[in-house]
Amino acid sequence: MTQLLENEMHHNLKNILLKLSLTIFLLVVFIGCDSFLPDEFDGDKKFNSPDIDTRASNILVQDTSIHIINSRPLINIVDSLTVVKLEQDSITEDQVILSQFNALVDSLQNTNLLRDSLMFVRFINIGANGTFSVDTTASSIAYAVLDVTPGQPKDFYLYTSLVYTGTNINEYIGVQLIKADGSAVSSSSDMVMETVTSGTQSIPIAGGTQLVPTIKARYHIQVDEGTYLVRFTKSNVSGFGQFFKILILSI
Repeated sequence: MTQLLENEMHHNLKNILLKLSLTIFLLVVFIGCDSFLPDEFDGDKKFNSPDIDTRASNILVQDTSIHIINSRPLINIVDSLTVVKLEQDSITEDQVILSQFNALVDSLQNTNLLRDSLMFVRFINIGANGTFSVDTTASSIAYAVLDVTPGQPKDFYLYTSLVYTGTNINEYIGVQLIKADGSAVSSSSDMVMETVTSGTQSIPIAGGTQLVPTIKARYHIQVDEGTYLVRFTKSNVSGFGQFFKILILSI
């Protein structure tokens, strides 16, 4: 009898401990979720967006642009230069940029990014005969050029957005400015909730529609006069789409 009572008490204690552990686990999950879903994400709340972000959203939401920027993977540029090829000499892209910065810029002379204009950017490869092909599956990194000339504001926001296809909603494009000495320009990509909610758009997806942010990223950049290589990095090559959008607005 004593043994039975002890067994029953042991069984009840295990059940109590199990329920207590489950309760603690659920509390941790809910607390954790609250950090990802704060009150600010409440769809009924309204935000006063900074004027420059509202302006950016109104431009980025457009589906056409007269400015198409043909950025190129570094290995394709190197193929057209009298420098060592990446795949043959196992040198890094940063090493090529440091040693061949001016030659790379000259090869990208038609890729200059513009101010205050919506740009549709794509990756291309240029062949030996001068023809080009759009690169949508092979390369995750490509380059363009930004000139900062005398009199131009040196403090600006660079915005990115996507040409949404319904399957690339979670993708993004990384942007980095590179100096002639091979070092990267420091920038801040912090965005307040007002920026995120400054513009949204409804896009068709399988089974309905989905609301997505117009601004995918915003880089606050301060530079000196000069010429910079601009490195674009896709989050995912497959399914990214042919174009993404870039907008530079002076502060």
